Amino acid sequence: MPSPRCALQERSLFEGELDCLLREKCICENECPLSCHANVQLNRGLVTHVVLGCRRRWRHIPNRDADQEVPTVTKWLRTALSRIFPDLPSPSDVDLELMVKHALEYNQIIGRASKPVRRALLAVPYIVGGDDKTNFDTTPELDAALALQRERRFNIWNDALDDEALREKRSKPEDEQAQRRTLMGPFDSLKLSVDVVGLRQVERAPCPKCNHREYLYCPMCMVWALPIGCPLVMPKLSLPFNIAVVAKRSEWAKKCTAVHACVVAPDNVSLVEYPGQMDRIDEMDPTTTLVLYPNKTALDMQSEEALPKLRGLKNLIVVDSTCRGARGIMRDDRLLSLPSVAIKSRHTTFWKFTSHGPEFLGTIEAIWYFLVDTYERIHAEKYDGRYDDLMFLYINQLRRVEEKVANAEKKPKAWCN
Repeated sequence: MPSPRCALQERSLFEGELDCLLREKCICENECPLSCHANVQLNRGLVTHVVLGCRRRWRHIPNRDADQEVPTVTKWLRTALSRIFPDLPSPSDVDLELMVKHALEYNQIIGRASKPVRRALLAVPYIVGGDDKTNFDTTPELDAALALQRERRFNIWNDALDDEALREKRSKPEDEQAQRRTLMGPFDSLKLSVDVVGLRQVERAPCPKCNHREYLYCPMCMVWALPIGCPLVMPKLSLPFNIAVVAKRSEWAKKCTAVHACVVAPDNVSLVEYPGQMDRIDEMDPTTTLVLYPNKTALDMQSEEALPKLRGLKNLIVVDSTCRGARGIMRDDRLLSLPSVAIKSRHTTFWKFTSHGPEFLGTIEAIWYFLVDTYERIHAEKYDGRYDDLMFLYINQLRRVEEKVANAEKKPKAWCN
């Protein structure tokens, strides 16, 4: 049986639990599935999962009346709370309706909040007093988790976007260049061969290989897809070493930023499909190959131990996957046998926020920062912008996302608190 903490507070209800919970009293012949919930607390997590279970049950009723959803779920919630907390003063109808309303709101928030915020949010208690009044206050733990989440997302994405003075500054046409620099954050000084502003007029066009209509590039064929007569000359880079991007085919879509490197530098960047093409890793010389991944044994890019390996580097392996998927890929013996390095002095600007923290970079960010740091360490001079075109497609996506944030009174789900 699950522990009381993880049962009703951190997961959905089983059907057997819901069947027993919605009865006036237990009639289970064997051990009651609710027996492990004797010490649970009345908090947002418990109420949210009970309400969602009741709502799921209500939707299975044939010929249901939509107007009766909230009253029915409220009635079931009262029965469930009386079963779980027999000594609890009965909440008023108004309080129960508020609990149902808040539970549905929390369910939407939970899906886009960081893990610490989810845990703190679900642990906020409901306190039912003797006067039948329910307290819906927050907690110091939730406030601290929200503050940490905002801090990890940087002022570029939160405080600066919410600042009224900056909004007024954005509205001034004469300050358009300064506005663009503010929004681009650390990428405001890139030396791109093509201005991303000119891409606004580019329309979708058939891919020259698969004929599928795409915008700018085909993520499956990894080639440019431009309309006939388009005057723009897209960048093509030559890199000082080869880069193998290890990824799962199911995740190889436009959301994978490693595709950008394959399109801009096709002669040096290639896809290694996991697990079908991992034999290609065996062909690489371990003495001239590095894996870019922040594991426990990874060398810091800025360390003295990493410098000799950077000087002789011929092959760089980059894992492009979700955080969980990347850990699974890195368990492959062929990758474990190779030395690894990590970028520990950079912060991400990726708009898809991860609860792991700002030091977890997007794939294209990691590749570009690796090239920049390698150049500065080997040549002992300031980076001159020679690899900036690698960020061309990323900057275009970044600009489009930021325009939606600046011009509309809403943020992408990943940026909401």
